Amino acid sequence: MTRVVLACQVVVLLLGKAPEAKGEAGVHMADGIKIGEVRQDSAIVWTRLTRNAERNVDGLAFTEERTVVPTGRTLNDMEGSVPGMDGEVRVAYWTQGAKDKRKETAWAAVDSEADFTRQITLSELTVGRTYEVEGRDFRSSNTQPDGPGKTIWDAKQKQWFYDTVKESNATFRILVSPTPLVGPDRQNKNDNYANAGFSYEGAEMRKFLGGRKNIYVICGDRHWQYASADPVTGVREFSTGPSSDTHAQGFSDSMRTPMHRYLRIKGGFLVVTVDRPAGKPAITFQHYGTDGKIYHEEELTAE
Repeated sequence: MTRVVLACQVVVLLLGKAPEAKGEAGVHMADGIKIGEVRQDSAIVWTRLTRNAERNVDGLAFTEERTVVPTGRTLNDMEGSVPGMDGEVRVAYWTQGAKDKRKETAWAAVDSEADFTRQITLSELTVGRTYEVEGRDFRSSNTQPDGPGKTIWDAKQKQWFYDTVKESNATFRILVSPTPLVGPDRQNKNDNYANAGFSYEGAEMRKFLGGRKNIYVICGDRHWQYASADPVTGVREFSTGPSSDTHAQGFSDSMRTPMHRYLRIKGGFLVVTVDRPAGKPAITFQHYGTDGKIYHEEELTAE
C-alpha cells in the first residue's frame, strides 16, 4: 500500500492511500491542505487527492481570448491542472511537544463528486488558546457619548473573555479581533478601541490584557500591515493587512508613530508559529508581502 505524508506547523500529519483493488502506484496531495473553521477546541482539515505530485506546468494556457477548454481538449490538458484521484485519507495529530499522545482519525474515502476532496473535523484540541470575538452584534452606536455604558463587545462577552483567559493554562493566548485594540488608527475613525469614541472600554481592555503574560492581539480589518505596542500597558498588536496591494490604503508612512514596531502600506498575510527553540516556548509573528517575501519578523519567548 502506497501512502504519502504531509506535515504542517500545527503538528498535523495527513496520510493518503490509493485503492488497493485498482492497483494504483500511489496518490499525491498536489493541492496541499487547508485548515479552517478553527474554534477553541476544534478545526477542519481539507485536502484533495491527486494523480500527480505537481500541477501541469506545460499545458495549454488560458488567455483573455481562450477562457474555456478548446474543443478536443480536456481540463487535464490545460496549464495548472491537477487531475484528482480516488483514495482514502486520515489525519494524525498531537499537541506540540507531546508526540507520544498522537491521535489518528479513521481512514475516509475522498468524494469523487466533490472533485476528490475530503474534510475531516478534529475535536478536543488543546494546542494553545485563540479567542475570536464578535464586534458588530452587540456594539453601541458610534455617536453615543463615551463612558462606562458604551460598548463594542457587550458585558456578557467581555466577562466570558475575562473568565476564560484567567482560567486558561495555555502558554500563549491570541485574541483575534476584527478591529484594533491598540492601533494607532486614523484620526477620522470612531468605531473601535483605538479611537476616542470607545476610549473608556478600550482602556479597560488594554489594562486587562497588559496585566497578563504571553497574550497578543491580531487585528484583521485594517488595510495596512503593522506591529505596534501600547505605550501605557505594553499590549502588542499585529495587523494582517489586506490580501492584495490594490486594497492597501487609509494610512501612510508619514503617519508612523513611536508605537509602531513595523509599518508597511502594502498587502500580504501574517503567519504565526509556536515552537520550542532551545527547549523554551516561543511565538513568532511573520508579515509576508504579496510576493511571498518576509518583511517583518518577531520571535517572542514565553515569560
